[in-house]
Amino acid sequence: MAAAQPEHPFGDTIVVSFVIDGPGEQNELIASTFIDEITALTRDEFAVVFPEERRYLGDWTVGSIEQAIGAAFESPEVDVVVALGGIASYLLAIREEHPRVSIAPFAIDIEWQQLPFEGPGSGEENLNYLISLPDASRGVRKFHEITPFEHLVLVNYRPYHEAFPLNTQLLQLGQAMGFEMTLVQADSSAADVLTRLPENADAVYVLPLLFAWSESEVRALAEGFKERGLPSFSYIGRDEVELGFLAGLGRKVSFTRLARRVALNFQRVLLGDRPQDLPVDFSQREQLTINMATARAIGIFPDWAIMTEAELINERRSETGRMVTLRSAVTEALEANLSYRANRFEVAAGAETVGQARANLLPQMDASLQGVVIDKERAENQFSTQAERTLTGSLRLSQVLYSDEAWAGYTSEQRLQARRELARETLRLDIILEAASAYLNVLRALTLENIQKNNLQLTRSNLELARTRRAIGQSGPGEVYRWESQIATNRKDVVDATAQRNVAEIQLNRVMNKPAEEPFSAEPTDVFDPQLLVNDPRMQPYIDNKWAFRLLRDFLVEEALAESPELQQYDELIAAQRRRQSAARRSFFIPTLAAQGRLDYKLAEGGVGSSSDEISFELPGAGALSFEEPEELQWNVGVSLTLPLYEGGRRFAEVGEASATLRQLELERAQVAEQVEQRTRSALHLFGADYAAIGFSEAAADAARANLELVTDAYSRGTVSIIELLDAQNAALVADLVAANARFDYLLSYMDVQRAVADFDLFTTAEERAAFFDRLDAFFDAAEEEAGQ
Repeated sequence: MAAAQPEHPFGDTIVVSFVIDGPGEQNELIASTFIDEITALTRDEFAVVFPEERRYLGDWTVGSIEQAIGAAFESPEVDVVVALGGIASYLLAIREEHPRVSIAPFAIDIEWQQLPFEGPGSGEENLNYLISLPDASRGVRKFHEITPFEHLVLVNYRPYHEAFPLNTQLLQLGQAMGFEMTLVQADSSAADVLTRLPENADAVYVLPLLFAWSESEVRALAEGFKERGLPSFSYIGRDEVELGFLAGLGRKVSFTRLARRVALNFQRVLLGDRPQDLPVDFSQREQLTINMATARAIGIFPDWAIMTEAELINERRSETGRMVTLRSAVTEALEANLSYRANRFEVAAGAETVGQARANLLPQMDASLQGVVIDKERAENQFSTQAERTLTGSLRLSQVLYSDEAWAGYTSEQRLQARRELARETLRLDIILEAASAYLNVLRALTLENIQKNNLQLTRSNLELARTRRAIGQSGPGEVYRWESQIATNRKDVVDATAQRNVAEIQLNRVMNKPAEEPFSAEPTDVFDPQLLVNDPRMQPYIDNKWAFRLLRDFLVEEALAESPELQQYDELIAAQRRRQSAARRSFFIPTLAAQGRLDYKLAEGGVGSSSDEISFELPGAGALSFEEPEELQWNVGVSLTLPLYEGGRRFAEVGEASATLRQLELERAQVAEQVEQRTRSALHLFGADYAAIGFSEAAADAARANLELVTDAYSRGTVSIIELLDAQNAALVADLVAANARFDYLLSYMDVQRAVADFDLFTTAEERAAFFDRLDAFFDAAEEEAGQ
């Protein structure tokens, strides 16, 4: 026969009184959080109220807080007293008598504060407290691992120190570890604390301040430590690390979780459980957090073991100001990529080659100067008309009136230049793909690195669970060792993931022609970014079913064949070769027609046979020369028509070579067309599979995470083994990795599709996008018409 449910000793309305340490910015947040959680859990069964007039506020002194607790107890309508603060929780817990149900959720340590304890509860009538704050000694040890110090300063808020001074265990820790420890009591000013720091201090451990100080004052204290080059460690943890402290061991403060536990205990008391029997353990899971901006500022660089264990904030240098997006990565690559810049000069050189070919069709002019010396006997001969020494100037002009070979060369070079420009377009598309892929691979590596870091944090949480299970006798030391071994494995995985991220960043920097390890921040790209053409709502009907997707492939193949610069290059090569072939055939019957003219002028003569009335002068080693009047100016003009009759079969060979090369190019073009189609269809098939894989993999990841939560809860209650939890964690890790890879595989395959069709929508205007959909709609209409016939 079941035992009757005991009735609670309260009236119809339960009155809760809050006792608060003193004025503070977070008082209202903490109080409202506790009210919300208690009300949400009890409102269907009990009427619980929190009167404002029964909220008692101390002034951060022991006497005022004890007075506030006494006032709450003395109020006849108060049923439950809840201490919202570290000092109030301590003073409430150590009272000899508790005439009302008393809940102290901010206790620190049973031994240090000498709290009553009869496991698993307090054993003190009407008292339930919760050990919810982290172990300070473990934080000191972790701090010493990060930066071995010789003189540690402990900064403690004066009211906290007056209420519960540092325990001898913490003070003795310094002696055992071989460093000096000094206490500095803080009031309400960061400047005051900074002026009282010992000169030989080389590290600072800050006990709770955020609950009493304003956020701006805590930030000022952290900044002061940084300016002095002092590494600082926060007892509170992540919240103060985000404000500028170097490191901390506590997770981000969550009053909601603690308030929910208080609400559960509160409900159990209302249902008849005794407060003194409720468990006091509420250990917060630890997570080392390091502010890398602070670490860089003070020159502290933790080792790999610490880095892989910790959650790093401000890991990327913000002062570089270099934010890279998908578009900017592609734009920078096109502007600075060495291959693309070198190719620009190749195209420029090609343009000059066209100019050289064109020069053969334009007038040619040259000038010459000829000096002739003949023997004296010939000059003295009565029939000779030439002086012994003669200097003659000549000017020659020629113009090809028609040369099929020259025109073929010029036309071919124009085609080859068009081909060079198309090759540059091919290179541009390749660089866009390379830059986009490198950028997405950086994002992938960052995502996978974060997944591995989160998995490491999860393993640490499970290690804390194992320690708790061991402490309450649910397991032996073997489970703790097993999780410690798993942490070592996960650290290696994080190091590997970090290395892959570094490699991906170096690759992107190379593509953009940046220093290999120049830091930058990559802006995440949404898989379903509406700027991507594939995410345009007008595209969805074409990829949602098998028939439409097949027609989409046919359409994009047509687009690729029409726009492919590789095929267009072959078109230019084929056109150039056809012109060469026609020139080779015409060389049998089309002559070359040219005109030329020449002007010769005798500038000077000397020696035997020269005129006597000339102006003469001596040249060393050449004898006398004289200038005469231009009586012997000679010129000629002519037209030539040239047709080779026989060249040993060279022209027949040229025709054969041109024809064979033309056929080769035509076949190669057909092969490239097949490759373009294959590339387009293959990329689309992979894209379609990756598109579907996103949903499947994310569903699998959601299920794996839900299973992990269930198994973790069961493990914490001792109903499943460590093997089952390890399996669930590994399954969740693999599912998360698969889901992340699926998203980036989808984006990368989409980039491959765009490269295949030679059109990246990063540079597509709204008008061009509209024209694309017009062509697509027309193609589908024609296909439906054909299918209906």
